[in-house]
Amino acid sequence: MGLEHADPIMGGNGRPKILLVDDDEVLRAVVKEALVSGGYDVESVADGPTALAAYVRTRPHLVLTDILMPGCDGLELIRGMRLHDPQARIIAMTGGGTADSSLYLTTAAEFGAFHVLQKPFSTKTLLAVIGDVVGVRLPPESAGQSVKTSNRKA
Repeated sequence: MGLEHADPIMGGNGRPKILLVDDDEVLRAVVKEALVSGGYDVESVADGPTALAAYVRTRPHLVLTDILMPGCDGLELIRGMRLHDPQARIIAMTGGGTADSSLYLTTAAEFGAFHVLQKPFSTKTLLAVIGDVVGVRLPPESAGQSVKTSNRKA
């Protein structure tokens, strides 16, 4: 028996559902807080396999995924989600820490990401991009904050 929602796009509280995927625990918490403050229902996970299972189980309206993660990276995740749902709305993000960041983002777009974001980005930018992809504009409570990458290496 799967989870049932009155509206497959909205969470149980009537807010659009976002699945946040990032192996960086601190960044995941900061982004989740910004999204919740922005009016979204957020489930956050640390890796690709968990994300794919959560996507199949909950069918969120949007997936926001990091690209550089150990094991199943964001590119593999995008491809896997496309197999389960060709209409999945995905935003890919990376700081990369290398000159290859733009290559990762380009590849993510080629694999089917609706939009790509280079870290660091502002909360205002994040919420605007999500609003465009989801088709819902919600007033952000923390529009001036910046979302930065941590100093860890992927």
